[in-house]
Amino acid sequence: MFALRHIALAAGLLVLGAGFVLHPPWSSLITPHLAFVSTIVAACAVVGWLLSMLLRARLAVGLTLVALLLPMSFHGAGTVIGALLLILASLGLGSLVVPAPRQVGAHGRAIAREVSDAPWLALPIGVGLLAGGAGWLLPMPVFTQPAITGVL
Repeated sequence: MFALRHIALAAGLLVLGAGFVLHPPWSSLITPHLAFVSTIVAACAVVGWLLSMLLRARLAVGLTLVALLLPMSFHGAGTVIGALLLILASLGLGSLVVPAPRQVGAHGRAIAREVSDAPWLALPIGVGLLAGGAGWLLPMPVFTQPAITGVL
């Protein structure tokens, strides 16, 4: 039953894609750039599936590895590590603002499950706080050559 659902989903997506390609208003949108991007996306999906099979992990793990390794091959490890550190700093700063997880019970019971929106709220709040702080510091003489050299 599990494989049948996957086959039905894949067939539905293929029929949807064929409808977009074959219908006259959409056929003019097929450009070489779209074909190139579609090929890259399909190749990433296949590589992610192969990585998940090789590591004996879920498909999400393989796709996450591809999503991390692909920008590293284009932009270098420093850029990707810098972006990850910015995300972690945003999560850390935003988690100071977002309230702690709370216990929610059904019909007044003491403990039913723990509810926490912390990661989903902390990230945009942290990014906003970092951007606001950097924007506030821009007119000040913080971003000068001696100051940056002293920080590094």
